[in-house]
Amino acid sequence: MDTSESIELYTFSGTGNSLLAANWFKTVANDKGYTCNVNLIDKRNPTLEMSDAKLIGFLYPAHGFSLPWFALKFILRFPRATNQCSIFLVNCRAGMKLYKLFTPGLSGVAIHLPLLILWLKGYKIAGAQPLDMPSNWISIHPGLRKKVVDSITERCNGVMKSFAQKVLQGKRTFPFIYFASIPLDIAIAPVALGYFIVGRFFLAKTFFASHTCNGCKLCAEKCPVNAITLRHKRPYWTFNCESCMRCMNICPKKSINTGHGYAAAIIIGISTIPFAQQITEGIVHISPKTYALMPGLINLTVVTLICLPVMWITYYLLQYLCRFKAFSSVIMLTSFTYYWRRYLAPTISAKSFIRKNR
Repeated sequence: MDTSESIELYTFSGTGNSLLAANWFKTVANDKGYTCNVNLIDKRNPTLEMSDAKLIGFLYPAHGFSLPWFALKFILRFPRATNQCSIFLVNCRAGMKLYKLFTPGLSGVAIHLPLLILWLKGYKIAGAQPLDMPSNWISIHPGLRKKVVDSITERCNGVMKSFAQKVLQGKRTFPFIYFASIPLDIAIAPVALGYFIVGRFFLAKTFFASHTCNGCKLCAEKCPVNAITLRHKRPYWTFNCESCMRCMNICPKKSINTGHGYAAAIIIGISTIPFAQQITEGIVHISPKTYALMPGLINLTVVTLICLPVMWITYYLLQYLCRFKAFSSVIMLTSFTYYWRRYLAPTISAKSFIRKNR
């Protein structure tokens, strides 16, 4: 690449991992004399017109062994290649550390699917990099200790800068870990489908703000997909939520939590509803051949048709009752996140999630 040619980076970031990776790439590019722009993918920023950039990067996290639905839609709507343009992908996965051993996350279809889409759109593939940044899914586990976060981040900084160097030299770059992960990525691809169909909607209805919420609206203002509205003067998460964890981790009062006790009650309740089994048995009776061809998909569809309305109704009731301190305290105390550490990528704060003027 000629240094007179610009580089465009598009990143979807919840707690800053992907944004930090984009900033690392930009640093390397700037040091080599390139103009490099970092663009946040979110509802406040419409899809940009195709530029004259010769290199475009997409950086995003893995959600449910895929990429966030909002990021996938952005890539699907991205203009077709009109010039000799190359693209690369960086997928931030759930990196952890066990004593001195760095353990990788899994991408699932998070890299392979967008690579295929962009290749079909006529782009040359410059490379792909799974990046095992500190795991940030606070709904599942506590935020990692600072020492661990710093160690993982320092390692990823080196990996990202090495990848950037090779890409900017015009080398097609696919690290060994990309190929080593393919068998497991294929094996867990059905999980990604389940996440798209029902998982992301279920998780969207597990967030709540306790009575300690002071109504600052920071969560709604900073939500990348405008999934948070105000009802009864309290944050309310719609089905558009991507579970990116930004709201939970930037809340100044730490009022936002995952309702683990509530979610468990809903799962137990739905599992005891006889309708699902009866509907499935009806499908088997009407068309046994159809069910035999795709039993997993049919069962998942039936559960979804029952689960989502139940979640919507009970969640609305939950949000209403959380206005009352006694009820809110019970839900809060049965949430693991109430006791867990929060996480934002090093050097990243709520102020980092703004569109930067070029």
